[in-house]
Amino acid sequence: MDQQTEMIKIAHYYYDLGYNQQEIADRLNMSRQRVNRLLKRALNDGIVEIQVHGYKDSNVELESQLETRLGLREVRVVDHGEGDFFGACVMEYIEPLLTEGINVGVSFGSTLAQVCSTSRQNAPRNLNVVQLLGGINSNSVTSRPDDIVNRIAAAFGGKAYNFFIPAIVDNIKLKEMVYTEKQFQPILELYKKIDIAIMPIGAMWEETTVIRDGYLKADDYTMLQEKNAVGDIALRFLDINGNIVDEELNSRVTGISTEELKRVPLKIGLGYGWRKVKPIVAAVRGGFMDVLITDVRTARLVLECAQ
Repeated sequence: MDQQTEMIKIAHYYYDLGYNQQEIADRLNMSRQRVNRLLKRALNDGIVEIQVHGYKDSNVELESQLETRLGLREVRVVDHGEGDFFGACVMEYIEPLLTEGINVGVSFGSTLAQVCSTSRQNAPRNLNVVQLLGGINSNSVTSRPDDIVNRIAAAFGGKAYNFFIPAIVDNIKLKEMVYTEKQFQPILELYKKIDIAIMPIGAMWEETTVIRDGYLKADDYTMLQEKNAVGDIALRFLDINGNIVDEELNSRVTGISTEELKRVPLKIGLGYGWRKVKPIVAAVRGGFMDVLITDVRTARLVLECAQ
């Protein structure tokens, strides 16, 4: 038979009948390498056309573009961030990752509070949910990292580890003294063993959680603006290139250190809305994110910003 007929027959066996390449080689008395080569040529010559149904109706192309542009391991783009929809999508993504024996670190913010609002209760499992940062005394769930940690631990049946110390101290000496206390040693050791970090992206504006709820003093906020901070991830305030804008302030942040955070194997950043565009780009450039979960509008703006 001529080569075109041979390609058609091989393609029929492979795609229609489900034979593997070795089975086709044995059946047609040729090498497996020749079968592989002719299958590739059948694609190149248009004898075989492969279609992924639903591709144009999904966000897959946008996700792929962002992964390539930003160099991220994965991007998950959801349709919108309204109501509890975004939180439910985040829960759906992270649940398969929370396997037995892992340490999950979480920060705080309105986006994580949205995740917590997704009602669920799992049977107990052997995993730790660790508060990555200190907190602040507030009645707002977005300002209570301990409450968020407890709710996520309850949702996935894990054990919560809280860190009861101000998120940003005025005096570095206080932080150093607290870190010597025996009661804090278990969580400080866990910071070296975090497998997954889940962190909302923060923007620099007056209504963001860290400003509204008093994590930052007015003078610190002004200073960060003057130094061109665009936002934060886990209270690491960054410029558009991902650099820490003020090392003195950064040294006063309690919880996981910058170096420990960057070493976490899987860092998941959450955020949507036009104010989060530059902070997302900054967090990626700074090495604070491996996976991004966002919505369609934000994803398109991030693509433009990251050019």
